[in-house]
Amino acid sequence: MNLPLDAWLLAQHADQALMVQACVLDLITQQRSTLREAQHFAYLTDRVRLGRGESQVYGTQVHYGGVQNRASPIRLDDPTRVDQRRAAVGLEPLADYLKRFERRR
Repeated sequence: MNLPLDAWLLAQHADQALMVQACVLDLITQQRSTLREAQHFAYLTDRVRLGRGESQVYGTQVHYGGVQNRASPIRLDDPTRVDQRRAAVGLEPLADYLKRFERRR
């Protein structure tokens, strides 16, 4: 049992539980010692920020829109620096993430 991973998975998919997500995010923030934990931090940070009505930081949460139904990040803060922030936590560039996400659809 990997408690940080299990807690992250539960919080990440608890769409209606912003308080739970925020608490788990606080715990992950305190013990971000591995690259995987840093990535979990990024995903959950974006979920919590969007839940609070704020822009996301890492672009992990996407929606589909437009005529061609392409994936794009939901309310992204400072898009010109998003790839720097993503690289700092071991995430691929946003364009690559969006392409990969679309193939799963």
